Amino acid sequence: MAEQRIHLNKKQKKTMYKLINECKESGFRSLSRSKIRKGCKGLSEQERRYLFKSMISEKKVIKLSDGRLIHPDIMNEVKDLVGEHIHRTGRITIAECKDLLGVGRDVLIPILEYLDRINFTIRRGDHRVMHSEQKVS
Repeated sequence: MAEQRIHLNKKQKKTMYKLINECKESGFRSLSRSKIRKGCKGLSEQERRYLFKSMISEKKVIKLSDGRLIHPDIMNEVKDLVGEHIHRTGRITIAECKDLLGVGRDVLIPILEYLDRINFTIRRGDHRVMHSEQKVS
């Protein structure tokens, strides 16, 4: 079955590119829900839902468990840093990850949950280890 592509209107496309850019600029902090709402000013609720469905399905952004958005390139940087740390030490704690990424716990936990969800890491008590399927070079 062929994948159905979502078609956005001009206003939605402009908003999409703006949000993608803001996601990149936000770095590890990711884009908060309040900034997302502000960035979607002028779009109806239906237009916003349609836009997010498109952005997420086309993997232009990653939606975290708390509603924040993070750019895939930024998430790849997170994976590289976390993976390197675990490779060196065998595990990573929340405190170590906060220091590594320079973000607070409220921003960090949804990122770590995402890494667990995609089977990059596994939570083991108060630390995380690499998922057995992941190979770190």
